Amino acid sequence: MNGEEFFNIINRCLDKGEDDFTSLNQVEKVCYLIGSMDSEFQMGGVMSVYFNSLGGYITEIVECLEVIGLKNIAEGLEDINTAFKDGNPDKDIQFRRQEIDKNRDAIVRKMRLHEREFDETNFMQALSDYLEKVRFMPEIH
Repeated sequence: MNGEEFFNIINRCLDKGEDDFTSLNQVEKVCYLIGSMDSEFQMGGVMSVYFNSLGGYITEIVECLEVIGLKNIAEGLEDINTAFKDGNPDKDIQFRRQEIDKNRDAIVRKMRLHEREFDETNFMQALSDYLEKVRFMPEIH
């Protein structure tokens, strides 16, 4: 699959996920969550992923990272999650943001431990490789 085909697939999954996340099949969820995470990460780093609405899907993102072969990044997020109450960020954005404000130092310390590894990871290449393996082509609606 060439770059244009890849980004068309990602954009279709992002659009579909924004309309109705629950309608996504497993491969589309991987595309949606990894594509969204990459975008958030590019705009504001790891904190942006947790601080914005996508942070409610951290557990699912960890699973998707493992599926596409980025176990080290999944483990990094799991480590960051330990800085949150009960070892996982709250799904509710307001509660999650309050916890980030209360525990900012501990959370930022954990994020800095993994920052370089995250910065050096090409999430979209890993996603493209995964899509090649599963030979996924979403339906165009």
